[in-house]
Amino acid sequence: MKEKDTYTFQVERVRRVVEENWPGKIVEVDPSPLAIRFRVMEPAIGTELARVLEHWEPSEFADKFPTDKDLSKFIKTRSNGLL
Repeated sequence: MKEKDTYTFQVERVRRVVEENWPGKIVEVDPSPLAIRFRVMEPAIGTELARVLEHWEPSEFADKFPTDKDLSKFIKTRSNGLL
């Protein structure tokens, strides 16, 4: 298995992409290593800004969003204009 196909790698990637594009926002990740699912939150007021709850396996997630730019665009679309 390639490192990019691991749960840990993809979760850290999501956190990094969010921090680079929307500083100060936090990522809450569902704790299942079988699927990449997460929310982007505004910590000051506890508001959910984006939600990604599909059941993507880490390797599937890596293939669907091969670049950080692809991932950033996807997260932005899930925010309904909040990000």
